[in-house]
Amino acid sequence: MATLLFKYQLVNEEGQPTSWLSKKGSFDGEQIHLDGESFPATSIVLTMLVKKVFVFVVADAEHGARTISLVMHSGNTRLLKTEVDRIRSAAQAAQAEIAWRSNGQNGAFRKEMCPNCAATLNLSNFDTSPQMFCDYCDTVYTVPKQPETPANESEYRLCEHCGMYSRPRKFIEFYFYFVFVVYGWWTNESMRCPACMRGTAWRMLLVNFLFVLGIIPSVYQLIRAYASDKVSGVFSGLHTANLKATKRNYSAATKIYQSILERVPLAAGIHYNLGLALVQNKEWERAAAAFELSLDDCSNYRYAAGGLMHCYETLGRTEELTAMQKQWGHDASEEDVDSQGA
Repeated sequence: MATLLFKYQLVNEEGQPTSWLSKKGSFDGEQIHLDGESFPATSIVLTMLVKKVFVFVVADAEHGARTISLVMHSGNTRLLKTEVDRIRSAAQAAQAEIAWRSNGQNGAFRKEMCPNCAATLNLSNFDTSPQMFCDYCDTVYTVPKQPETPANESEYRLCEHCGMYSRPRKFIEFYFYFVFVVYGWWTNESMRCPACMRGTAWRMLLVNFLFVLGIIPSVYQLIRAYASDKVSGVFSGLHTANLKATKRNYSAATKIYQSILERVPLAAGIHYNLGLALVQNKEWERAAAAFELSLDDCSNYRYAAGGLMHCYETLGRTEELTAMQKQWGHDASEEDVDSQGA
């Protein structure tokens, strides 16, 4: 691969730059080079994009675990994360395979490459299923694709705001203010589904009506909030169902989810949304069944695993909970369900 060049500033825990001037950095396919210090991709154990900040955690024998956060002023932040993840995931899978075989488990190791970001996924602890989940790009894939699989399946993932499976889009909040001689603006960028865009877009328009300069971007985001809700094909009605679920109209939401599942038999994300809506309505047995179906479709879908463990714990199903904790450790995100008002 060609060397990725970028300009950056290191940021502290509060997200504030630690210096006034930006510096030059690069990634040559093996190491991230930052101001005289280099970090091998194979030593990076975690990467995250938090708005415009690229965060990675490096682990080595000399320094232990270190968290590096930088805001990039030039270069493609998402491409940098994708390339680093591709290298580190392959190395981690190779190490895991060596450890697996050294324990006498020959033939049981299973790995796959994500069709979207090319990361290597270690699926050895999970049953073979028609879908797989990539932890690196946060996407569920049907492998091989079925006739009813959406062509744009890679665009669906959990919304950053409501946490539901959807087709989120970049959403920019913009507020302009002018008070006597003092003026300025405030912006915030996030990935949101159309259902979550709407309320914020209307608020933007109302607030920015006070100051004319903010009206145009407000109207633009409002149009996007409704225009991008046109989900056609097999997932038609998904965002409407999500909106009804967030407004606690659970019966209407579950009916739409079930109608989608009649059209798309393999849809771990839709089963997850159904389980989430049932959790919010305290229907624990039905929620557990929905999360189980999600894992039947995608055995390594950690969000569904977190939801199912939460249900098992609530229902007192200790044996099933213990078995899942042994399989997943504590990596599955039970907090994702908790945060939705369970």
